[in-house]
Amino acid sequence: MNMADITCEVCHQPNGANGEPLQTCGRCHGVWYCSIEHQTQDWRRHKLLSCNLNTATEAEIDEFVQRRFHIYETADPETKECAEIERRGVREFVENHPFPSELRLRHFIRNGQHNYELNSQEYHLNYLLAKRLWNAGGKASEAERMKEIRRTGYLLAKTKSLKKMQFHYYLIQHLICGGGVFPEVRNTYGLPVAPVFSYAGSIEHTWDRVAPWIA
Repeated sequence: MNMADITCEVCHQPNGANGEPLQTCGRCHGVWYCSIEHQTQDWRRHKLLSCNLNTATEAEIDEFVQRRFHIYETADPETKECAEIERRGVREFVENHPFPSELRLRHFIRNGQHNYELNSQEYHLNYLLAKRLWNAGGKASEAERMKEIRRTGYLLAKTKSLKKMQFHYYLIQHLICGGGVFPEVRNTYGLPVAPVFSYAGSIEHTWDRVAPWIA
């Protein structure tokens, strides 16, 4: 992990109020806080989204990311350049397009134009995990992005429901390419901008073997 990328989970500051180093969650060691107050404030959300993944699962996530990173590092320069353009495009898009409010998101699910029947499966929606999946695209490093995507996949898979995972996958895909929430993402031909649209493919492959998901 690049320490320069680490910030407080609540206020996003790189250190504590008096310049002290950030402290990690003592249970999962996966998030950082500038103060006890911010850790306490974030505990309910963090417990739901992250802290209930066990050590074996976190180890599998790290191993998966290492394997994928080895493939990336040994790729030819042209492939690596294309991957970097895609990652930068997704990060900039997420930074400039905050995840919609739950009210707006549910309106899109019920009334948006999408091929996958999101409206009939709204009961699958976990707003916090959907938001986490979206925000993963804004991570500064590829390793952290893959970890967040795979963690979210494991949390969605806790019910062993492929339908639930599919719902969130297609939700992110249609938010990007459907035009109902972010119409400016489409180019002059009415097609999704390639670097952004490819994020859906990243989710699909990063979830590979997170049962019951097979890429």
